[in-house]
Amino acid sequence: MLDRLGRSAAEWLAETWLAETRRRPLWLAAAFAAGVATYFLLPAEPPALTAAVAAGPAILLMFLAPHPAIRAMALVGLMLAAGFAAGQLRVAMAEAPRLQQPTAKFEAEACVRRVTPRSSYTEIIVGGWSAGTPLPDGLRARFRWRNPPEGLGPGHRLAVNARLFPVSGAIYPNSYDPRRIAFFDRVGAEGWLGRTTTLAGQCREAGPLADARAWLRKRLLALVPDRAGGVLVGVTTGWRGDISREDAEAMRNSGLGHLLAISGLHVGLVVGLILVATRAGLALVPYLALRYPIHKWAAAAGLIAGMGYLLFSGGSVPTQRAMIMLGLVLIALLLDRVELSMRPVAWAVVIVLAFAPESILSPSFQLSFAAVIGLVAVFETWRRHRRLHGKIGQKWPWVVRYVVGVAATTVVATFATMPFAAFHFHQIALLSVFANLVAVPVFAFWVMPALVVGLLLAPVGGETLIWPVAGIGVEVILTVAYALGSVDGAVGRVGPVPFWGIGCAAVGGLWWAIWQERWRWWGVPIVLVGLLAPLTARPPDIIVARDLLAVSDRDGHYWMQGRGGFVRKQWLKETGADPLPWPSGITDSAGGVRFGCDGQACIWSSSDGQIALVEDPSAAADCLATDYGISRFKVAACDWWSGFDETVLLYLDEKAITRASSRWPARPWIAP
Repeated sequence: MLDRLGRSAAEWLAETWLAETRRRPLWLAAAFAAGVATYFLLPAEPPALTAAVAAGPAILLMFLAPHPAIRAMALVGLMLAAGFAAGQLRVAMAEAPRLQQPTAKFEAEACVRRVTPRSSYTEIIVGGWSAGTPLPDGLRARFRWRNPPEGLGPGHRLAVNARLFPVSGAIYPNSYDPRRIAFFDRVGAEGWLGRTTTLAGQCREAGPLADARAWLRKRLLALVPDRAGGVLVGVTTGWRGDISREDAEAMRNSGLGHLLAISGLHVGLVVGLILVATRAGLALVPYLALRYPIHKWAAAAGLIAGMGYLLFSGGSVPTQRAMIMLGLVLIALLLDRVELSMRPVAWAVVIVLAFAPESILSPSFQLSFAAVIGLVAVFETWRRHRRLHGKIGQKWPWVVRYVVGVAATTVVATFATMPFAAFHFHQIALLSVFANLVAVPVFAFWVMPALVVGLLLAPVGGETLIWPVAGIGVEVILTVAYALGSVDGAVGRVGPVPFWGIGCAAVGGLWWAIWQERWRWWGVPIVLVGLLAPLTARPPDIIVARDLLAVSDRDGHYWMQGRGGFVRKQWLKETGADPLPWPSGITDSAGGVRFGCDGQACIWSSSDGQIALVEDPSAAADCLATDYGISRFKVAACDWWSGFDETVLLYLDEKAITRASSRWPARPWIAP
């Protein structure tokens, strides 16, 4: 009996494996991404020849192995090694001077390399310092400027009166890490710019692209004032500094934040509008329509428009991914080989990670590819079902088909991105389906066509009439965002998500998306395990930083003391907890003091023991009187020492301490 079952299972697996022949190459892209992720998740820097040593046996097996299955596994291993090598090469190329200690105030001139607007300030990266500064040669610095002058852009020379610091690290484990971002931007210091900073001329010409972007921003803000103009500037030039913090938060809470980031929807609309308009215009000329492949000419025009939009908008990861995929589809159209499938997605993954492997750690990469993989997988499943079973039932009216299509697209994208949104942002927009039903058609059939038509008519002044119409459409979208984003329960909060949870969600999702036969459903329980991962995470008992202290009551609340509003907000978001006002003393039901501070040290008592947080050298003896302690200075009596320059997490039952940089304590992007 068992032998028959074993043989049947083996035969079924063999048949399924054979039926998936066309899908197996997609796992090569997944292996390349896995190699990149493996490199970046290692706790210490591996030897330089690790990838080469791993690739050698794989190459030998590819040519010498007698069985095709072994050769296939060797190819997968080679792609893993290639991804690993891409990460190592990128890190080696990103090495640049870094500041090790804060500087005194100094005056100098520097050249602006990049300008990035934020919600409450403008971030600029400068280099090319004038002689006589106390800085390493070639140092690039990142400044935050609250009120920069109008027209500031790359190529301007600044006269600064500033003080520089080493780049700050993450404020919570596994959260956004400025040091890692700065390392790959070749930035080695940071600081704030004040009123004494002034423009001091040009160090190089900005270039025609920057001038065109500046003209478009100025023209849009003049024709579409207030909040709508800022949104239009953001979706055309990538400059999001004119979008207010309130508008951006309302868009995120309602599930419409994807409209602010230039991604597949935006690029697809621009390419589609140009393609359709070009083909329709050529079709009006019978001589051309009957003698030449005008559909290929239209595809070439769409490809050129998409590449121009990519360059003009700054080329973010979602824009790169969208343009690579659309470019492959348009090239296939030029070659008479058109089929929407997972292969362009796989190529996009490999190309993006080959040039920027560090992007695999970014929310932008993970969310954009998760959404598009989920949508393409569902489309392929639906198309395969129709091919096998034919059309079912009567054709629905177009209104019903539209509502169902938008709702299904939103639901699929929401579920595909949910694990990654929970991991990075700890919140999920629960009303996104209803918001997208209204906002997406307004954006697709109203806002973007008006922007493109206005841009085409700009040489004759036509934008004066067209762009205000686009602004009205943006106002409609913002009205929907505020209406739904402010509803109680519109945003679901999620606590900390372990790394293994996001890994399970990714592996299970890829298993379901890549395979086509019934064994694809084996990936669903793996995804469910990943979604349940937040239930296993426990917030720390105590969180300590330079100017902030938080103590858990183990009921989902934290007593918090100190300055640092942004850090406080991020801690609460990361832990999923609620704040409590700091008391003079915390007592348990028996009346004993559980937590108390005297200005020199704080003592925390629980069933797991006592811990001392020593802030004054005269209180170092408190470390000896408790089970273990942590101090702001090095003393033999205390178990741990920390200057509290970064976040420190304490778990009393495990008697463990975790630093914000503990996942990568010995990687190149963690400054010595």
